[in-house]
Amino acid sequence: MTAVRRRAGDAFEIHEDVPRTEDTEMMVESELRTEEAVPEEVPEEVPDDKYADSEYPSDGSSLTSEEPEVDSGVQQEMDRLQEVFPGFRNQYRLIKRIGEGTFSTVYKAEDLLYEEYDNDWDVDGHHDDRDRYGRMKARAGRFVAVKKIYVTSSPARIFNELELLYDLRNSPA
Repeated sequence: MTAVRRRAGDAFEIHEDVPRTEDTEMMVESELRTEEAVPEEVPEEVPDDKYADSEYPSDGSSLTSEEPEVDSGVQQEMDRLQEVFPGFRNQYRLIKRIGEGTFSTVYKAEDLLYEEYDNDWDVDGHHDDRDRYGRMKARAGRFVAVKKIYVTSSPARIFNELELLYDLRNSPA
């Protein structure tokens, strides 16, 4: 099974940002923090409340999977990414950063145009959209990984990675 695009296929374009001093400084700081990281000491006593140190807020409010807490610096980075690429906000909603490396950063995003494509490969997508009473079920978000490749990589490395990702586009999940 393969995913078939309903619209005419467009060749992908490589967008190159002008290297910013701020981005370079953030990368250097990130590398320094990684190198200087010291393992945390495990406390000897465990609190009575097993959820005391969990992700759940203690004020009675609840976090939803659609609105995770995001560090303000990461949120600014995601906002900047959405502003730089025309039409990005119409295609994807960035949720959180899920990975970061020397040459790229990966974000979890919701595919806002999922229904615009033929997604036969999505075995989870082929179920009845109605509950047992015939009412439409709420649709779950369709999540994708968005990868931002840093310009500090050589053009050949960037092109090679884009070719690999392009070749994997119809692979089974």
